[in-house]
Amino acid sequence: MQYSKFDGKKISKLGFGTMRLPMKEDGKIDREETKRMVKRAMDAGINYYDTAWGYHAGEAEEAMGEVLADYPRESYYLATKMPTWLCHSKDDVVETFQKQLDHLRTDYFDFYLVHSIDDDSWPNTQKIQCINALLEEKAAGRIKHLGASFHCSLELLEEILELYGSVLEFIQLQINYHDWDFAEGKELHELALKFDKPIVIMEP
Repeated sequence: MQYSKFDGKKISKLGFGTMRLPMKEDGKIDREETKRMVKRAMDAGINYYDTAWGYHAGEAEEAMGEVLADYPRESYYLATKMPTWLCHSKDDVVETFQKQLDHLRTDYFDFYLVHSIDDDSWPNTQKIQCINALLEEKAAGRIKHLGASFHCSLELLEEILELYGSVLEFIQLQINYHDWDFAEGKELHELALKFDKPIVIMEP
Protein backbone atom coordinates (compact mmCIF):
# COMPACT_ATOMS: atom_id res chain seq x y z
CA MET A 1 0.00 0.00 0.00
CA GLN A 2 1.17 3.51 -0.79
CA TYR A 3 0.58 6.29 1.72
CA SER A 4 0.27 10.05 1.82
CA LYS A 5 1.29 12.27 4.70
CA PHE A 6 -1.16 14.70 6.25
CA ASP A 7 -0.51 16.58 9.49
CA GLY A 8 1.81 13.87 10.73
CA LYS A 9 -0.58 11.09 9.74
CA LYS A 10 0.23 8.28 7.30
CA ILE A 11 -2.93 7.77 5.23
CA SER A 12 -3.43 5.06 2.63
CA LYS A 13 -3.73 6.50 -0.88
CA LEU A 14 -6.59 4.10 -1.51
CA GLY A 15 -9.53 4.59 0.84
CA PHE A 16 -12.50 2.36 1.55
CA GLY A 17 -15.73 4.03 0.41
CA THR A 18 -19.17 2.94 1.57
CA MET A 19 -21.61 4.41 -0.94
CA ARG A 20 -22.03 1.04 -2.69
CA LEU A 21 -21.69 -1.73 -0.13
CA PRO A 22 -22.86 -5.29 -0.92
CA MET A 23 -26.59 -5.75 -0.39
CA LYS A 24 -28.89 -8.62 0.44
CA GLU A 25 -32.08 -9.43 -1.43
CA ASP A 26 -34.13 -7.39 1.05
CA GLY A 27 -32.21 -4.25 0.11
CA LYS A 28 -30.27 -4.07 3.38
CA ILE A 29 -26.48 -4.01 3.60
CA ASP A 30 -24.89 -7.45 3.78
CA ARG A 31 -22.94 -6.82 6.95
CA GLU A 32 -21.12 -10.16 7.00
CA GLU A 33 -19.80 -9.57 3.49
CA THR A 34 -18.91 -6.00 4.46
CA LYS A 35 -16.95 -7.37 7.42
CA ARG A 36 -15.00 -9.63 5.08
CA MET A 37 -14.27 -6.70 2.76
CA VAL A 38 -13.08 -4.48 5.60
CA LYS A 39 -10.84 -7.24 6.94
CA ARG A 40 -9.24 -7.62 3.54
CA ALA A 41 -8.80 -3.85 3.31
CA MET A 42 -7.26 -3.68 6.78
CA ASP A 43 -4.93 -6.58 5.98
CA ALA A 44 -3.83 -4.77 2.81
CA GLY A 45 -2.98 -1.62 4.75
CA ILE A 46 -6.00 0.55 3.95
CA ASN A 47 -6.62 2.83 6.93
CA TYR A 48 -9.01 5.51 5.58
CA TYR A 49 -12.75 4.68 5.81
CA ASP A 50 -15.25 7.08 4.27
CA THR A 51 -18.98 7.06 4.86
CA ALA A 52 -21.92 9.49 5.00
CA TRP A 53 -25.41 9.87 6.41
CA GLY A 54 -26.98 9.56 2.97
CA TYR A 55 -25.30 6.36 1.83
CA HIS A 56 -27.62 3.35 1.62
CA ALA A 57 -30.58 5.43 2.80
CA GLY A 58 -28.88 6.09 6.13
CA GLU A 59 -27.76 2.53 6.87
CA ALA A 60 -24.11 2.83 5.86
CA GLU A 61 -23.00 4.71 8.97
CA GLU A 62 -24.62 2.20 11.31
CA ALA A 63 -23.20 -0.74 9.37
CA MET A 64 -19.69 0.71 9.46
CA GLY A 65 -20.07 1.46 13.15
CA GLU A 66 -20.76 -2.23 13.72
CA VAL A 67 -17.96 -3.45 11.43
CA LEU A 68 -15.25 -1.06 12.59
CA ALA A 69 -16.01 -1.83 16.25
CA ASP A 70 -13.92 -4.98 15.72
CA TYR A 71 -10.75 -2.87 15.31
CA PRO A 72 -8.86 -0.56 17.67
CA ARG A 73 -10.03 3.01 17.09
CA GLU A 74 -6.46 4.21 16.60
CA SER A 75 -5.87 1.70 13.79
CA TYR A 76 -7.90 3.60 11.18
CA TYR A 77 -9.01 7.07 10.15
CA LEU A 78 -12.76 7.66 9.93
CA ALA A 79 -14.49 10.19 7.69
CA THR A 80 -18.15 11.10 7.41
CA LYS A 81 -20.16 14.08 6.23
CA MET A 82 -22.85 16.55 7.31
CA PRO A 83 -26.10 16.24 5.28
CA THR A 84 -26.93 19.95 5.17
CA TRP A 85 -30.10 19.33 3.14
CA LEU A 86 -31.68 17.75 6.24
CA CYS A 87 -30.86 20.70 8.49
CA HIS A 88 -32.89 23.87 8.95
CA SER A 89 -30.94 25.43 11.83
CA LYS A 90 -27.64 25.33 13.67
CA ASP A 91 -29.32 23.14 16.32
CA ASP A 92 -30.15 20.60 13.59
CA VAL A 93 -26.47 20.47 12.64
CA VAL A 94 -25.46 19.74 16.24
CA GLU A 95 -28.16 17.09 16.67
CA THR A 96 -27.27 15.37 13.41
CA PHE A 97 -23.59 15.37 14.30
CA GLN A 98 -24.30 13.64 17.61
CA LYS A 99 -26.41 11.00 15.85
CA GLN A 100 -23.51 10.29 13.52
CA LEU A 101 -21.17 9.76 16.46
CA ASP A 102 -23.73 7.30 17.84
CA HIS A 103 -24.16 5.53 14.49
CA LEU A 104 -20.41 5.06 14.13
CA ARG A 105 -19.81 4.16 17.79
CA THR A 106 -17.06 6.71 18.21
CA ASP A 107 -16.22 9.78 20.26
CA TYR A 108 -14.64 11.70 17.38
CA PHE A 109 -14.14 11.83 13.62
CA ASP A 110 -10.67 12.05 12.14
CA PHE A 111 -12.01 13.76 9.03
CA TYR A 112 -15.39 15.46 8.82
CA LEU A 113 -16.82 17.12 5.74
CA VAL A 114 -19.68 19.39 4.81
CA HIS A 115 -21.31 17.07 2.28
CA SER A 116 -21.79 17.76 -1.43
CA ILE A 117 -21.67 21.55 -1.57
CA ASP A 118 -23.14 22.86 -4.80
CA ASP A 119 -24.65 26.10 -6.04
CA ASP A 120 -28.12 25.10 -4.81
CA SER A 121 -27.16 23.87 -1.34
CA TRP A 122 -24.68 26.59 -0.39
CA PRO A 123 -27.21 29.28 0.63
CA ASN A 124 -28.80 26.91 3.18
CA THR A 125 -25.36 25.81 4.40
CA GLN A 126 -24.64 29.44 5.19
CA LYS A 127 -28.09 30.08 6.69
CA ILE A 128 -27.82 27.24 9.23
CA GLN A 129 -24.30 28.35 10.28
CA CYS A 130 -23.05 24.88 9.44
CA ILE A 131 -19.33 25.60 9.35
CA ASN A 132 -19.47 27.62 12.58
CA ALA A 133 -21.26 24.73 14.32
CA LEU A 134 -18.66 22.26 13.09
CA LEU A 135 -15.81 24.51 14.19
CA GLU A 136 -17.29 24.35 17.69
CA GLU A 137 -17.26 20.55 17.48
CA LYS A 138 -13.64 20.72 16.39
CA ALA A 139 -12.77 22.97 19.31
CA ALA A 140 -14.38 20.35 21.58
CA GLY A 141 -12.11 17.65 20.09
CA ARG A 142 -14.88 15.76 18.31
CA ILE A 143 -13.52 16.64 14.85
CA LYS A 144 -9.80 16.35 14.19
CA HIS A 145 -9.79 17.77 10.65
CA LEU A 146 -12.59 19.74 8.98
CA GLY A 147 -13.14 19.81 5.23
CA ALA A 148 -15.85 19.81 2.57
CA SER A 149 -16.85 17.89 -0.53
CA PHE A 150 -17.84 19.79 -3.63
CA HIS A 151 -19.99 19.30 -6.72
CA CYS A 152 -20.03 22.95 -7.66
CA SER A 153 -18.94 25.53 -10.17
CA LEU A 154 -15.39 26.78 -10.28
CA GLU A 155 -16.66 30.20 -9.25
CA LEU A 156 -18.38 28.93 -6.10
CA LEU A 157 -15.39 26.86 -5.03
CA GLU A 158 -13.20 29.93 -5.28
CA GLU A 159 -15.72 31.99 -3.33
CA ILE A 160 -15.91 29.42 -0.53
CA LEU A 161 -12.15 29.01 -0.31
CA GLU A 162 -11.80 32.79 -0.13
CA LEU A 163 -14.27 32.83 2.77
CA TYR A 164 -13.32 29.65 4.63
CA GLY A 165 -9.94 28.59 3.31
CA SER A 166 -8.39 29.28 6.67
CA VAL A 167 -10.60 26.69 8.43
CA LEU A 168 -11.24 24.06 5.74
CA GLU A 169 -8.14 21.90 5.97
CA PHE A 170 -8.85 19.70 2.94
CA ILE A 171 -11.38 19.36 0.16
CA GLN A 172 -12.92 16.43 -1.68
CA LEU A 173 -13.41 16.67 -5.44
CA GLN A 174 -14.73 14.38 -8.16
CA ILE A 175 -11.71 13.77 -10.37
CA ASN A 176 -11.36 11.09 -13.04
CA TYR A 177 -10.35 10.81 -16.67
CA HIS A 178 -13.77 11.93 -17.92
CA ASP A 179 -14.32 14.81 -15.49
CA TRP A 180 -10.78 16.10 -16.00
CA ASP A 181 -11.78 17.41 -19.43
CA PHE A 182 -15.58 17.57 -19.39
CA ALA A 183 -16.54 18.75 -15.90
CA GLU A 184 -13.81 21.28 -15.02
CA GLY A 185 -11.85 18.63 -13.13
CA LYS A 186 -8.53 20.09 -14.19
CA GLU A 187 -9.56 23.64 -13.31
CA LEU A 188 -11.00 22.62 -9.91
CA HIS A 189 -7.78 20.75 -9.16
CA GLU A 190 -5.67 23.76 -10.10
CA LEU A 191 -7.82 26.02 -7.89
CA ALA A 192 -7.34 23.67 -4.93
CA LEU A 193 -3.58 23.84 -5.46
CA LYS A 194 -3.76 27.63 -5.66
CA PHE A 195 -5.26 27.65 -2.16
CA ASP A 196 -2.81 24.96 -0.99
CA LYS A 197 -5.61 22.51 -0.14
CA PRO A 198 -4.94 18.76 0.07
CA ILE A 199 -7.43 16.86 -2.08
CA VAL A 200 -9.36 13.70 -1.35
CA ILE A 201 -10.54 12.22 -4.65
CA MET A 202 -14.02 10.72 -5.05
CA GLU A 203 -15.43 8.82 -8.03
CA PRO A 204 -11.94 8.09 -9.41
